[in-house]
Amino acid sequence: MEEFVNHVVLGPYCWQTINILEWCICIGVRNPGHIDRMLRFLVHRSSGALREIRSTSRVSTIAGSLRTLLIPWCDISNSIIERVAEKLSGIIRMDLSYCYKIRAEGLSVIGKNCQRLVGLRRNMNPEKEMAGQDEEAAAIAATMPRLKHLEITYNRVETKSVMKIIESCPDLELLDVRGCWDVVLNRERVEKLGPKVRVLGPSVRNGLRIKDDDDDDDDDDDDDDDDDDDDDDDVVVV
Repeated sequence: MEEFVNHVVLGPYCWQTINILEWCICIGVRNPGHIDRMLRFLVHRSSGALREIRSTSRVSTIAGSLRTLLIPWCDISNSIIERVAEKLSGIIRMDLSYCYKIRAEGLSVIGKNCQRLVGLRRNMNPEKEMAGQDEEAAAIAATMPRLKHLEITYNRVETKSVMKIIESCPDLELLDVRGCWDVVLNRERVEKLGPKVRVLGPSVRNGLRIKDDDDDDDDDDDDDDDDDDDDDDDVVVV
């Protein structure tokens, strides 16, 4: 039995998902050489069966078989993205949260090369000063039409940018805009442009507050008071 277990554990299909990022954080490894050697060993062990990696180095050399790429807090830049993007064509899920050196140009390159991409996380730190990200939203809308899951929490985007994403991604099922304080969504427009989508945010709570057309009339205080009784109708819980 022990011999069988060892055979299975050492086989390539136990090494399809590698979370070396978590390992590095847990034991405090920061030396790129150590990480590089570990990745070489793990890639060899997977015998080409690797499907998911959570790391920031040697991605380009093993990208052909990857389906998921999670590299939050990575210092990767637009120029690096441009060099490796064509090797990432198989990626269907990606996490680029807190990657502050990646901007609209990099996202556009990713979208054009990763045409199978259905899930993107692009969350930001609310305490970090950021320039407006409407160009990033435009890049997502223009190059990632197959998205089903998109997280852009605490992005500095305007309402029109979010609506353009909803309009351009007909398969979108979940859109997380918590902390996008300049975004005010209209229920009817959202349902018209994206009948499948459920939106979380922009309020940082457990659901989405969508403004109805009646709420735009600031002079109608009585209607506003009545609407308070119907708050539950304006919350989409995800």
